[in-house]
Amino acid sequence: MNRTLFCLLPVCLAGSAHAAVLDFGNGPTPPSQCTLALDGSGPLTACTVTTYISQYNNLYGVLWADGGDGNSFARIEIKALVPGDSVSLTGLDLGAWSNNTLGTTLNVYAIGGGAPLFSYTGLVGNSNIAATHFAPNISAAGGLWIDWQLSAYNVGIDNIEYSVSAVPEPAAAGTLLVGLAGLAAWLHRRRQP
Repeated sequence: MNRTLFCLLPVCLAGSAHAAVLDFGNGPTPPSQCTLALDGSGPLTACTVTTYISQYNNLYGVLWADGGDGNSFARIEIKALVPGDSVSLTGLDLGAWSNNTLGTTLNVYAIGGGAPLFSYTGLVGNSNIAATHFAPNISAAGGLWIDWQLSAYNVGIDNIEYSVSAVPEPAAAGTLLVGLAGLAAWLHRRRQP
């Protein structure tokens, strides 16, 4: 019985986590329906290699900023619904229009600003072969801002991998510690002859 109690303690301390992926397109497989024009206008037609609406390397459907290439800025906010919960960012993809390689700046902040928790300035995309995958593995209480700029019009984001974890409140942690102390005292008394 004691072994079972101690195996459950890390689960109690860890809290619950909910993982998800924000996918703005059709996932890893090319779409089957496209339009005659790459900008999405015109009648629907079966897709071929050159008529995907989103040609951001191997990404099919991305989020990008409006405007022009040189001065565009985009921000995504991933916010915990429960105040105090922690948001973790484990991965994301950036692809370049139109099956190109482009420069951009990527920053991830805790909501509210401050110094970036993750930064990258450089090239993304590899022709029509692959988008660039990032694995920042960062967390912040309350949530995260994902910014990309100076090419957010021709650089799109997809497959944002994140999770939200409940952070135990101090009162709950105190109650857990008192319970553990009581359990330790009970075990100690039980072992004495």
